Amino acid sequence: EVAERVAGAGPIPLLMQAMGLISGVVPLPLAEVVIAAFLVRQGHGVWKGLASRRREGSRILPLVGRGALRLAQDAGVFAFLFYLLWGVQYARPGLESQLGIAPAGDVGMPELRALAERAVAATNGTYRALHGSDDAGRPTGASALTNLVPGLEAGWERTRADLGLQAGVTSPRGVPKGFAATPLVKRLGISGMYFPFTGEALVLRDLPGVLQGKDLGHEMAHQ
Repeated sequence: EVAERVAGAGPIPLLMQAMGLISGVVPLPLAEVVIAAFLVRQGHGVWKGLASRRREGSRILPLVGRGALRLAQDAGVFAFLFYLLWGVQYARPGLESQLGIAPAGDVGMPELRALAERAVAATNGTYRALHGSDDAGRPTGASALTNLVPGLEAGWERTRADLGLQAGVTSPRGVPKGFAATPLVKRLGISGMYFPFTGEALVLRDLPGVLQGKDLGHEMAHQ
């Protein structure tokens, strides 16, 4: 109950929204700047320690201890800010609880089959509307993020109205962005993320068209 008051409709959402709007003005992903600054700071500490050992013959154990304290200090700051800006969300009641949705039991095979058939039919219908044929002969490319965002925002408005959510759910949160270090992010197996320290929603710029809207909508949901 306290988490819902503080993180659901209290000061934390307003702070997160303000951070997202401020960071959204900057064209490059500030999340990657923060991560790079952390790595540079830690690397600088290692370099200073090695230089001290070469210059003064400092003992290795105290140097390692100082380096560990430096890392623990930064990790503690990140952990504190993470729980302040995002971790409290995990203590809030789930959407099904807030909307009074009761579990209806396991999904049987006939229902699952019917849902899959509806999804396939809807996907094929959208494909035909987009390309004018059953097979355009090439993969469907992704749109620019700036073209996707207005459609997703309209979808959130419909969702808010359908579920009777608070009006503030769909207020502006900052412009979603693509990763700058795309090859590195791919190697880590990440397609999108929400960075609570800057309020940014980030996705890979070259996701397949069918995935980009889904992943971008997911990260916008975190915002």
